[in-house]
Amino acid sequence: MFSALAIGYILWRERNYRKLKTQYAKLSKDKELIQDSIQAKNDFIAMMSHEIRAPINAIMGMSHLVLESRLSVTQRSQISKIKDSASLLLNLINDILDHSKIEAGKVTIEQIPFDLNSLLNDISNIISHKANEKQIELVFDIDNSVPHKLIGDPLRLLQVLVNLLNNAIKFTNQGSVILRARGQQISRLNLKIHFEVIDTGIGMDETQIAKLFQSYTQADNSIARKYGGTGLGLAICKNLVSLMGGVIHVSSSLNVGSTFSFDIKLYSDFDIEKRHYRLPTPELMSKNALVLDDNTDSSTVLKRGLEYFHYEVKTAIDSLDAVALFRAYTFDIVFIDTQIALSREFKRELQNRIRENSLKLVWIGEDTKKRGGFILSKPYNQLDIFNTILSIYGYMDQNGKHQNNTKKLKDSLKKFAGDTLLLVENNEINRSIIAGLLAGTDIVIEMAQTGQEALDRLEANPKISVILMDIQMPIMDGFEAATRIRQNPDHDRIPIIAVTGNTLEGEIQHISNAGMNGHITKPIDVNTFYTTLYYAFEKSYNHTTKN
Repeated sequence: MFSALAIGYILWRERNYRKLKTQYAKLSKDKELIQDSIQAKNDFIAMMSHEIRAPINAIMGMSHLVLESRLSVTQRSQISKIKDSASLLLNLINDILDHSKIEAGKVTIEQIPFDLNSLLNDISNIISHKANEKQIELVFDIDNSVPHKLIGDPLRLLQVLVNLLNNAIKFTNQGSVILRARGQQISRLNLKIHFEVIDTGIGMDETQIAKLFQSYTQADNSIARKYGGTGLGLAICKNLVSLMGGVIHVSSSLNVGSTFSFDIKLYSDFDIEKRHYRLPTPELMSKNALVLDDNTDSSTVLKRGLEYFHYEVKTAIDSLDAVALFRAYTFDIVFIDTQIALSREFKRELQNRIRENSLKLVWIGEDTKKRGGFILSKPYNQLDIFNTILSIYGYMDQNGKHQNNTKKLKDSLKKFAGDTLLLVENNEINRSIIAGLLAGTDIVIEMAQTGQEALDRLEANPKISVILMDIQMPIMDGFEAATRIRQNPDHDRIPIIAVTGNTLEGEIQHISNAGMNGHITKPIDVNTFYTTLYYAFEKSYNHTTKN
């Protein structure tokens, strides 16, 4: 027989068991509610992403088409401001979406090969316009210890650097903004790169720095009122740097400037290939150059870049110093910053040297006055210096760093003249934008407004080479249409490119699961649009059999 103590213990355990069971059931229910809430939030974000991106796509797309036409100076300025404002709105939306993805653990870091100089050129194209407007010197100080062939996540690295550089330019009214990178070899294939973004802006005190990386906050409310922004950019940078294996730091002095820095680990491609550019002949090496630039950071970078090719380089900060150097040395090339004041004496000496010694002249910056000579646009990297030397001595065309790469990409599509693109899109404005982007390529465009209509068009025309498929459509959406197309073995070789305003990871995976070959995000980035279509047509079975 059980004692009263034993019976009491059993009853106590039974009560505790029932209590724990009740608590577990409640926690399970709470967990389900939280998961449902997270899913509802993600579904809402996906829906809002599509709904917001659609009108922005129309604004940016139509602005691009108008800017390609003949406009007065005033009209071009007005349309450019519309496009820039839409781009700013898109950046704010992307900040909110990225923060939500990071919170939901939906961001993954890729490990793919990329070229650092291409990344730098992309960064320059995105931010240099703002720096030029504020007359801020923008310098890329990339040491030769950093290889240009790397393996990592170029998109996320670009996102962090553009965010930090945009902030630096936003809070700097005069002086310079420097992107500095230094490499440290860890092992044969592993590399640590130390990045710094240094500005001469308004700076911060300790109280402001303490709030800096918190979501939805600015350094203080006055900054939010004066400069705007979501207060998410630096929080996103902190998380992305962490995902790439690093930690972001900041040092700042009020009214002096700020430095944001971080280390990330990357892999160096081609067995740690260093920044190795070979000039085609020995005659192009070991020349003498003069750099006339009053910004010492910029001239130091150019001097180091030229010394890589064994050039003897002298620098001057004003035309008086340059005249003295002209009279003491013989130069093969002179680099002159377009913003520096040139004395009459210097201009006379320059013309004499050009006439007597075949001196080559390179302007550093934008060639707004159409002066003679070559152009090295700021900010420049080692590849830009290399290409400038080749241009000077006739080894490649001199088109300038900011040549119209978009036109080149569009022209490349003329290779597929006569091929047929099936555009499946229910929005009339989006159809007009895509048709306008392809005008002049002689690619034949067939239109469909629903997934079912796309299936009917495909059955009627076996010569369709590529399908551009909007995801959100009535009657039959892009997912179902793509799935049904892939069920027909006659159509399994036709590339299908999705067009979507939702960039969440689940949506991209859904696109792949439906049998589509890639995606273009709304608002449409024109260069990405042309590049994606080029590879789609190149891959198309109908195109290859025709040729």
